[in-house]
Amino acid sequence: MSRDANSIGDHDPVRLAEACELFFAGSLKPAALRTEATKGNLDMLMIAGKHFVTKAAIRDMLERCRLRPATLDNSNLPNRQVTGVTE
Repeated sequence: MSRDANSIGDHDPVRLAEACELFFAGSLKPAALRTEATKGNLDMLMIAGKHFVTKAAIRDMLERCRLRPATLDNSNLPNRQVTGVTE
């Protein structure tokens, strides 16, 4: 049974291999999703010994894994001239 991501509800359980195909176009493998679950970035379900994820859980994982620009509070740094930077 072949599904597309639009036909899956936010809380419908999806097996890991299918989630990799649907949500990542096959660029990730189930082991990568298990790794993210181990790191606490992905909430998984286990039903009858099988791992499942939901579209909502994948969305949450993507937000948790998003890289954000580091913010630096320069108020505590000594005044230094920065060289090699052009505007």
